[in-house]
Amino acid sequence: MTLVYILLFILFGIMVLPYRAKNPPERKPIVTISLIATNVVVYIFTTNHLAQVTPSALLALSYIHNLGSPLKMLTAMFLHATPEHIIGNMLFLWIFGASVEGRIGWWKFLILYLCSGFVGFMLEDVTIGFQNPDEPNLGASGAIMGVAGAYFYMFPYSVIRMWVKLLFWMRLVDWQARYVVLYFVGLDVLNQLFFQGKDGTAHFAHMGGFAFGIFAAMIINPRRDSEEASDAQAIRADMRDHRYLTLSELRSLVESGRVDPDLYVSYLRKLIAETNVKSDQECLATLQRHGTRLLAEADPAAMADVLLRIDVRDALRLPVIFFLRLGGRLESVMEMDLAARCYRRVWEISPDCPECETALYRLARLLQYNLNSPSDAAYFYTIVADKYPMGSFAQDARQAALKLGMPIQ
Repeated sequence: MTLVYILLFILFGIMVLPYRAKNPPERKPIVTISLIATNVVVYIFTTNHLAQVTPSALLALSYIHNLGSPLKMLTAMFLHATPEHIIGNMLFLWIFGASVEGRIGWWKFLILYLCSGFVGFMLEDVTIGFQNPDEPNLGASGAIMGVAGAYFYMFPYSVIRMWVKLLFWMRLVDWQARYVVLYFVGLDVLNQLFFQGKDGTAHFAHMGGFAFGIFAAMIINPRRDSEEASDAQAIRADMRDHRYLTLSELRSLVESGRVDPDLYVSYLRKLIAETNVKSDQECLATLQRHGTRLLAEADPAAMADVLLRIDVRDALRLPVIFFLRLGGRLESVMEMDLAARCYRRVWEISPDCPECETALYRLARLLQYNLNSPSDAAYFYTIVADKYPMGSFAQDARQAALKLGMPIQ
């Protein structure tokens, strides 16, 4: 049915504008943001009062068949004719570029973007440029359609929010990305057939960039999101709260690749809540694989909620350093009670490990200075002094225990 709607939209000229992708990028899209900023700055300095590109800028920076060079293809990629031209291109670049860059990394994304633009200009030149050798060719459309092609390959089921208008009828609808991209490629094909490049738009540049984007994505061979993972991303984008996602949805997001630490924490909490052997094993495997990153980046109180709910027997399979590092982070954010529980867990898990001396000493200090429990503090100071008589904290522990009225043998 969606394909029928797309054909109707193409044939009857319904206005369709995507404005939001429900597919949060996996990392900050630095290059995408930089490209948008560069295009806007160039537009400001190459137009008359932001209304239209100046003739001098067209001559100096656009690609013209009779005066063309590879360098002009690069400069023309950052040149736009009108406000509508740059606004439309930058909107599409943000919608498709952020997720593509997040998936393949900044340098591969930049190469894909520039090469798609070059291929688009070359195809437009060999098809239309020979017939109109003095016509300027400009814009980032070819490069952006290359990004859209890569998005089409990597995130075909991603949900795109669309604004649709027909006469006085307007509606917001959600389409899968594959239909959105095919709709605009279909427009290029039909416009080229009917107008043959006389409508002022470089349709061959769009099609060339799109084809190259798909080809480049196939060469890079990144992960491709399943429909289930894309649906879960859409729910996540709408709700902005991982707690409302089911375990199955969280699992599909985690399996799709690099995700933010808070989502991992929500996933681990759901696994622990399942209280069965399979979920416990899945939780431990996830912590073993991603624990170091989560301890450094996730909210420490949330991580403590996860680690301290794991049974002591299961926690034996985790490095005790996890609890020691987490205790340090919790102290830095003044979560003293949780920090003390993490240090105590080190002692419960592995009382003879090298890290236990540090954990017990830190626990004793927290009990003495932050948790108002001097008797318990003295008890743990004596354990440090007796168990590790030659340790790094033995002398300090003896003195602290004596001040608290606990004699040392």
